[in-house]
Amino acid sequence: MERTHRVFEAIKTILIVALTISAVLLLSFYWADFSLDSLFAKKTTDDTPVQTADAPKTREIIAPVEIDVRLAGESSGAYAILFPEEFNAWQTVLSAFSAFSRSEGAHLEETTEAVYRSLSGARSIRVAFACALPFDGFCKQFGIASAPFAAVSAMDELVWSEAYPDSVFLRNGTDGALYRLVGSAEALAGLPALTEEVSAGSKRIVFPITTMLGEQNDALIPIEYSGTVYDASLEKAVHDAKRDTDADRFARSFFDNSLDFVRRVEDSKGLLTYIYNYTQKVLTVSINGIAEYKEELAAQTVTQGFYASLGTALSFVAEHGGWYPDLIIDGNVQEEGPKPFLLNASEISSGHRNGYRFSFAFRVGQELLYTGGEPLITVDVYDGQVTYYRRALFANVSLTKREGAEDTAIPSNVIANNIDWTYSALINTGVAAAGAVEERERRAIIAQAIDRIKSGYLADYTTEADTADAKAVWVVRCGKTFLFFDLLTGDPVRYSKNAE
Repeated sequence: MERTHRVFEAIKTILIVALTISAVLLLSFYWADFSLDSLFAKKTTDDTPVQTADAPKTREIIAPVEIDVRLAGESSGAYAILFPEEFNAWQTVLSAFSAFSRSEGAHLEETTEAVYRSLSGARSIRVAFACALPFDGFCKQFGIASAPFAAVSAMDELVWSEAYPDSVFLRNGTDGALYRLVGSAEALAGLPALTEEVSAGSKRIVFPITTMLGEQNDALIPIEYSGTVYDASLEKAVHDAKRDTDADRFARSFFDNSLDFVRRVEDSKGLLTYIYNYTQKVLTVSINGIAEYKEELAAQTVTQGFYASLGTALSFVAEHGGWYPDLIIDGNVQEEGPKPFLLNASEISSGHRNGYRFSFAFRVGQELLYTGGEPLITVDVYDGQVTYYRRALFANVSLTKREGAEDTAIPSNVIANNIDWTYSALINTGVAAAGAVEERERRAIIAQAIDRIKSGYLADYTTEADTADAKAVWVVRCGKTFLFFDLLTGDPVRYSKNAE
């Protein structure tokens, strides 16, 4: 009897120990957001984007924001600036490039900077992308045969010119590489036809700075503003009156739709912080409507390239805040809202791991939306895992026509009337060297530093208001420095280095 009792006690002890260990392990797995499958997951390599249904397609997000067309019959060097959908320009370029890539004898040749610069001397089409796009993956996205051009690693610009009707030129701004792709001129016949159509019907005309300011520079500048002037504002998705409810709803999307095991802290400045599992996941929502999410880098289970990582970023944003705020014009909700696009992409690293940082912006009607600082959306991706996410939270963009705003500042006058302020901004951002310089030389330095002048909206996310006002501005880009001037008065508003 005593022996039976000892055996029973031993079995009971073993069961208690086993149950205790099981409970500890299960709790550990739960708190670490861990699964047993990850213990046995094999590393796989894939660069095929896998996205949720409510995220924009990769091929949509990498499409160019604008296309420059050198007009036919214009001796002064006039260009038209097109959005991709205007004149069906982007689809025309893609169709022609796809047929060209499959033409008999298509091949790659070397070219020079002198040849590349000469392309705009004839009627031409220039497609500029937000960043250097890996070429093989780009071709897969758009049904282009990449085999004849296997030596092309990446490109950020594509040019067709009447001066070389059987060729397409590519540039990789990252390493300065230039490529000439040679094939069938017949396959590219849609491109000269496009320039003829645009020449007859385009309204947004720009000229090189050489024509407008008399200084040698091929950067493009409009003669005047050609659109309707609107007052713009962004309604923040986290409102002051119901801020806690809005923020908590947004936060749940990061923590399996529950805040039961999340620590929530609010500091004296109104910053809300959500902490899960001792900082494994941390979300902050500022009183200004800026959200930042950080997640500790986990063990690698897959290897993702550029396009698969971009797909991960697009899906993550779709699940945490979404891509499609409303666009309201004069009180009416439009069928099509602000259009998101890839603003920039760069390689990043953490320890021995490599990943990508993607930043995104929006086009509102015919204008780009700028912040003058951090991009509206930034996502860091390491092999399928998002480790950093920052975004401005807004539910809609509202445009109201500005009555009596018939006259806008002339871009060339904006520069001429603000030489001192502009030159000082270029010194402070490292574009120009400090030192006493005569006004004539300052004018020349400014004109030669300009990469582009265009209109846009500058959103102010520095206030605690429920809306962020977005001023209509002229945007002068000099490398990574952006200068903003009031669209109507031409007065300086602000400048920023590395602004978006």
